Parts: sequence; structure tokens; C-alpha cells
Amino acid sequence: MKNFLGYRPHGQRSQWYTWPDGAELRLNRWEDIPQNPGFVYAPFEPSEDCPIIWISSKNLVPMAPQQAEIQGIEQSQGGIESMSDFVERVEAMKEMCSNGKFQKLVVSRVVEMDKVPEIGLFDRLCEQYPRANVCWFQSKISGSWVTASPELLLHRRGIRFETMSLAGTRPAGTQGNWGAKELKEQHLVTAYLLDRLTRLQAKEMEVFGPVTDNAGNIEHLKTTLLGKTDGSTLEMIQALHPTPAVCGYPSKEAHAFLEQQEKSFRRYYSGFFGWMDPMAESELFVNLRCMEIQENKCRLHVGCGILSDSDAEAEYRETEMKAATLGKMI
Repeated sequence: MKNFLGYRPHGQRSQWYTWPDGAELRLNRWEDIPQNPGFVYAPFEPSEDCPIIWISSKNLVPMAPQQAEIQGIEQSQGGIESMSDFVERVEAMKEMCSNGKFQKLVVSRVVEMDKVPEIGLFDRLCEQYPRANVCWFQSKISGSWVTASPELLLHRRGIRFETMSLAGTRPAGTQGNWGAKELKEQHLVTAYLLDRLTRLQAKEMEVFGPVTDNAGNIEHLKTTLLGKTDGSTLEMIQALHPTPAVCGYPSKEAHAFLEQQEKSFRRYYSGFFGWMDPMAESELFVNLRCMEIQENKCRLHVGCGILSDSDAEAEYRETEMKAATLGKMI
């Protein structure tokens, strides 16, 4: 399997790289991420079989996209369920939110397609979703993953930072006000980020939003948070990830619950990726709207936020819309 990275953050040009086998680091703990310039590809939760992958900028060799050789491997399993099974699982989560155990849980599922995309998918995603952060990452460790993410985890330059809360979903172009469920969901994520940033002694914080943010065939509620902090980039990552937008709230308890329920198939879905240079500039994105390529098929990873008043069938339809972001482009 040939290692390669295709990367196009919104507003920037596409970049393509390869690296020799063994040049990457595989890490099982967030605190082990090097404080040197490099590209990081991180899972929802690192483990021995699904590690953080870090490649030094010095080991990344520019390449042409035509040199990419797509090769899927069988890694994650599970996550595929009927609508009735999904609805049953959501109803159980709603009950846990109603009895006060959680305020929010993020349920995920997998949609399989009996197709394997060709490399031209990357350019189609860039063209169709100019505001998305497009990434194709393939290695012997991770397998082959394609992403068109709308969500920034962290942009850091010097002591200045930017992050966002992105929660609440509806079809693009929907008229009228957002519903109470979506507004509550978005507020939970924003409040969590503000709390975590305050604990990092962030200064001069500014909050903009929520506003409606288009993401192709759907739209979200987005709040942008700006500020300054003397904390390290790694400290910020550990404080922010995973946010309630991909995990739930209370965060620690929701994380433990999802680790038990979904670890076998989440893998790199709802993790993060991007360039890290703690001494200069880092820009990391949440791994959403992503697809894992296997030998003769691809697995589209999607999720949605569950509150006590969620409509389980509507949540299923939301995951179908999210799967179509990539699925219709194959």
C-alpha cells in the first residue's frame, strides 16, 4: 500500500505528499504528539490498533495526485443497522437524557456502498464543496480515508486561537427559524468550549454567532470563538477534543459510554487531522463527512446529536443526508 496525503483546506490550494514506510510515528497518547512541524491524523480515541499518526514535515515528499494508488483494507467492522434498530438505539439514548444521566449523546452509524472511488473524487469534492476541508489520507496503519469536513477544531497562530461549535442540522435552504432542539444542542457545545477555554485561562475571548452555515446539501448552526492563550497547542487539543458536537455532554461520561458502544467502528471518524507547528501555526479539523475505503466497498461514517426531545426517525433521516454529502459524489 502506498502512503499518500491529499489535502485542501478551504480557501487554499491542494497539496499532495507521500512518505516512506516507517517514517510516521504511531502514538497511543495525546501527550506524545511531538512539538515539531508535522501532519497529524488522529482517531476519536487512540489505541494500539487505531493510533494517532504523526508525520514530520521533513519526511513528506511532494507528489502528483496521479501517482496515488488507492488501496482499501478491511479494518473497521460494525455500525451497520436497519432504520428500526437505529431508532431503537436512539430511543434508549433519549431515555438516558430524560433521566438526567446525559444532556446530549452523539450516535453514529455506517452506510456501506459497493463502490470504490477513484482519485478524481478528491477534485470533485473540492469543486462541489469549496468551503469544506478536504483530505485523503492513506497509510498501512489507518487504511484509506476521504473527508470533506465543515468543522474547525483549532486554528492557532502565536497566542491567538480560533475554534468553533458546529451543531444543529437541517436541509440547506430551509426557511424560518431554527427549532428549539437544534438551538439547545448548539448552546451545549458553545458553553462547553467556553468553559474549557476559561480553564485554560484564555483571554480577550470573543463569541460570534450562532449563524447558519452552509455545508453542501445541509446547513448547521455555527458559533465562532476567538481569543488568546499562553497554553500550548497540545494543551488546547486535549482540552477541546472531543467536543460535545461529536461526543455528548457531560463530556467525560459521554466519551466513556461511546467508547463502550461504538469504538469498534468509529476509528478515525470524529477524530481530527491537519498541520501542527506549535512554534508557528497549527490548523486542525474534525474528521466529519468521512468515508473509509475497503477492498470492494466504502463505509460512510455519519452521526447526529441526541437530546431528550429528539425525533428518532428524523435523526435517521439526518444521517442519510450527511451520508449523501460524499455518497452522491462517488
